[in-house]
Amino acid sequence: METSTTENASRTRRLGLFLALIAILVIGGAFRLYNINWDEGTYHIHPDERHTTMVVTRIQWPQSLVEYFDTSHSPLNARNQDTVYFYGTVPLFLTKYVGSLLGRTGYDEIHLVGRVLSALFDLGTVLLLFFLARRLFDWRVGLVASLLLALAVLNIQGSHYFSVDTFLTFFVALTLWFTLDVAEGKGWESFVGLGLAMGLTLASKVSVFLLAVVVALGGLVRLRRRLAEGRDGRTVALDTLAGLILAAFLSLLVFRVAQPYAWVGPNYDGWDTVPEPW
Repeated sequence: METSTTENASRTRRLGLFLALIAILVIGGAFRLYNINWDEGTYHIHPDERHTTMVVTRIQWPQSLVEYFDTSHSPLNARNQDTVYFYGTVPLFLTKYVGSLLGRTGYDEIHLVGRVLSALFDLGTVLLLFFLARRLFDWRVGLVASLLLALAVLNIQGSHYFSVDTFLTFFVALTLWFTLDVAEGKGWESFVGLGLAMGLTLASKVSVFLLAVVVALGGLVRLRRRLAEGRDGRTVALDTLAGLILAAFLSLLVFRVAQPYAWVGPNYDGWDTVPEPW
């Protein structure tokens, strides 16, 4: 009887936790998606959003995979469309793809697609923060943290713009999640997830590269924990190093694919514009 009562109480608590989290996401989603077309599609006040909108309407999908990686000739490269773009291309390409699926690629349409995606990614960060805080502390801290982020004015404002920041924050949180997996000594899948998440983070905004320091600290924590368990130091060090190398390789691979024009690429014809090293 006592066991049954304990199980019922546990199920009730889990249900309450689930409902509370759903309520937080609904509230956060309502604030982020409310009046998403606040400027009625005409003013384009935010300078970053206006520029990104101009870029995403100019770029076009390449005809082949070879052309995709051809930096000098790909129509998806902003520089080949008489403009420049200094942020990560993951938000740009994703918005272009979703807008193409929805048939909303015009200058006064595509930014709305970007705003909705921005809001959804920020809502994803709210959810990730709950799991991160619950993992590091407990479910109470998780609920409070996610509620505070759901109500954060700066995040709500950012979700109403088509800019890279909300995309970037989501991928940073995802990278931290897999860094915790690594630190806690989980298997090789933790390094794989870490590499993929870090690659997408860099392809959203490369200036966040210093996050690699946090990743390295996660590897160090993993090493210290396993040594504290009495495992062989050489084996543990090689295992951790191999995992971090795998994560770095996957991160570089994802970055190469997701931000292809950070690389010279095949058939590059711009060497005459590069100054001599001497």
